[in-house]
Amino acid sequence: MTENKEELVQTRVVLDKVVLDTPAMLNMIKHCQEGSQQKAVRGRVMGVLKQELSEKNLLIMETLPDSGKKDTTLKQMLAAEPEKAEEGSNEIGLYISCELGLAFTEYNLIQMILSYRNFRNSVMIVYDINKSAVGLNPLACYRLSDVAIDTLFLNDLAKITD
Repeated sequence: MTENKEELVQTRVVLDKVVLDTPAMLNMIKHCQEGSQQKAVRGRVMGVLKQELSEKNLLIMETLPDSGKKDTTLKQMLAAEPEKAEEGSNEIGLYISCELGLAFTEYNLIQMILSYRNFRNSVMIVYDINKSAVGLNPLACYRLSDVAIDTLFLNDLAKITD
């Protein structure tokens, strides 16, 4: 019983693993370390949703630094979304750097919402600079919960508010 690839993109599934390819991880860490003097470093995560036997894995193969766009409201970002969708990229989420686990800012949550609108199984990878400096695991992976999706009306564009 094989699922259609389009169904996997449009349907939210339980992910068994998020696999971060080594070159992608090293590029992300390098970008986060170089920009550690800034408030936060952001970028995009590129990859595919892959089904292997009975497991659904999110395979991250590339990370790209963010273009440094200005902060805008959610409605403005959603209005600009159709232009971005025409690029045909395989963007599956975002990465950010933070200090002391302070990753959940308004801007980052808006970015998670936009990622969800483009790809239902999107993730946010957080790189904690302070944990890295003392030898702890600096990586964490998050995604929007089903309750958050229902509460924010993310499946109904007409009900989304600022």
